[in-house]
Amino acid sequence: MPYFDIFMAGLGAFLIGHIFYLIAFIPDIKKPLKFDKQKIIRGSFGFLLYASLMIFLLQKLISTHQSPMLMVAISIYATVLFLVFLVALLRNKVSTSSYNYILMGAALFLISDGLIAINKFVVDIPFSCLSVMGTYTSAQAFLMYGALVRGE
Repeated sequence: MPYFDIFMAGLGAFLIGHIFYLIAFIPDIKKPLKFDKQKIIRGSFGFLLYASLMIFLLQKLISTHQSPMLMVAISIYATVLFLVFLVALLRNKVSTSSYNYILMGAALFLISDGLIAINKFVVDIPFSCLSVMGTYTSAQAFLMYGALVRGE
């Protein structure tokens, strides 16, 4: 199986995982939505991280004549990843500890996958395995712990 196919299969598998996070966390949002200063700041930070990474990454992919299919796949994946962060931010039907842990996990996923994208398509990051796996495992731990304490 060519490397491109393996990469796309892995991207698809992680996309499905993030869709399951969306399905799990959307019920924790109740209306009316309340936006305080802290949510606006956190949401703005998450959006700026997502948007700047997408602009930076797509410019690099276009300049190196990468496959349009790859660019679409990465864009879809990154958008779903940002939606997980946004849903984590908008959850309001949960305990404070669950809210904070899941939001931190979602933010760490943005960072982890951003590091992967930069390392894979832009520039080699020294010790990238440590930074990627450190943020990835922390993201999973925060998300799982936050899910466990949802009802408290």
